Amino acid sequence: MIRNREKLIQDPVHGYITIKPEFVNILNSIQFQRLKHVNQSSFRVLYPGATHDRFIHSLGTYHLAEKAIQNFLKNIKEDINNDILCLSTDTEELLSNTFLYASLLHDVGHAPFSHTGEKFFARKRTEDSQMRQIDVGLLDAIRGLKEETIISENVYQEFVEEYKGLIRKNGPSPHEIVSATMLIKDRKEFWKEDSDKIDYELATRMVIGLKYDPSSGNEDYRHEKEIRNCLINLLNSKCLDVDKLDYICRDTKMTGFSNVQVDIERITTAFTAVESSHGYELAFRKNMLSVIENVFRAKVEQGTWLISHPAVVYENNLIERCIDFIDKSETSQKHNYVERVFSYEALTEQGICYRERNYRLLSDIDILTDFKHFGWREENEAIHEYFDRSRRRKPLWKSYKEFLYFFYEKDSNVDITERASNVYNFFKKLIDYLEDENEVLNKYTFKKIEKLKDDTEMKEIYERALLLKKICEKSNVEFDMALISVKNDFANKISTDDIYIKFSGNGDEALIPYKLLQDKVGEKTIPFFYIYNKQPLEKEWFRCKVLEACKGDENNVAICSF
Repeated sequence: MIRNREKLIQDPVHGYITIKPEFVNILNSIQFQRLKHVNQSSFRVLYPGATHDRFIHSLGTYHLAEKAIQNFLKNIKEDINNDILCLSTDTEELLSNTFLYASLLHDVGHAPFSHTGEKFFARKRTEDSQMRQIDVGLLDAIRGLKEETIISENVYQEFVEEYKGLIRKNGPSPHEIVSATMLIKDRKEFWKEDSDKIDYELATRMVIGLKYDPSSGNEDYRHEKEIRNCLINLLNSKCLDVDKLDYICRDTKMTGFSNVQVDIERITTAFTAVESSHGYELAFRKNMLSVIENVFRAKVEQGTWLISHPAVVYENNLIERCIDFIDKSETSQKHNYVERVFSYEALTEQGICYRERNYRLLSDIDILTDFKHFGWREENEAIHEYFDRSRRRKPLWKSYKEFLYFFYEKDSNVDITERASNVYNFFKKLIDYLEDENEVLNKYTFKKIEKLKDDTEMKEIYERALLLKKICEKSNVEFDMALISVKNDFANKISTDDIYIKFSGNGDEALIPYKLLQDKVGEKTIPFFYIYNKQPLEKEWFRCKVLEACKGDENNVAICSF
């Protein structure tokens, strides 16, 4: 067999990325090349230069993974008593290869438009309401490993039990499940080396974030399971994993957003594991504290000014409404658009046939083509709005801070965040209803809501919709709004409970949870929302009427008078 040569790729974020020869087959595969046509984010609506895709992000994650695993395996030899943990050279090679394999393929199953489109993968459920079709697909792939005797019956049963427990906790995300399924099913195409150089069950756990229960099984194997759990955290966790480190830096670089700088080279040298009362924990050496603080700040800044920017939020919502419109239109004709097109099979080279059209290697391009095909045929407003920027609705406030200020009352004794929370809670059921239906609030949806106003569950929704309708009428503007919820919990995406700092010393006292040291950056989570309208409202009058209505609702009196 002729081996590949290593591949050298120039990356605007990390410089040159070297792909090892044994991983070049993954890079060249048709499944991985598909990722060039799946946008990393929806930031382009805000920053036109942010054209980066899942392909280059996956390469960046692999690059950081290679640095991290080398340093991790070196550091644990210094930080852990070798009499307790002694990894053989073969085991280290297996763990390293598996970690790089999982890191390179962790997004291979991403849906068109990345996170915006992935929820449509999860719609199809089995008769067991706890299981989605994609869950069944992954468990079938794992069972295939067992039937080929690649894993044992015990390993298979442990995986199934622990995976079902993860589902009950609302994880993992759809794209992680699909990616994990693909890295198993297409493993012979991805990996041409000796099959025992990759642990596919571990790679699956790394991608979906499913940790082992160290207390189960062979006691002699417990310590290695704990090390494996550290590596799972190093790719997919609420810790500072290589996936997050790449996309934080990449989004910053490609948008041009002036974010906090993160010293990637330095932080990848500091991954280690230390023994605690719970077993081995992924940790960082103490000289990384300043870098870790910067990662937290960078994540908060990215979330506040990029992810939750109203233009980005609205773009994602608009894409969802366009897809949902096509699905409802096709369902009315007894076709199942989302169920067929947003499927594992459509991602493959073989693809699927839907209404005499072939969908294979599904990407943004296919869905944009459908927008044009179905949207112009049906004259759908949302699809026309997606392509025509002049039709876009405009937000009443443009950030969380402005949301707080919008409902600020100078002479009120109520805390500003409490007041804003009251406003959000006042509209929450209406917001949830519109999001569940993938609809905007206009005269058509109002008629649907009005017909159900006698229903106890719908009464409050109707009253909120009526309030906004009256405000628009009094302002002499078109009643045509989009209400979209957002959360400013971006610091919480990285959990301080899962990050440990190793100080010099012996025993548990050397391992300090980072939450005890954190300076509380962006700690408080306040849910809020955006309102978008086609025409400008008189803001002060709108604010007064909404606050009046909220106060009236608190006292169980009429909403407001006009």
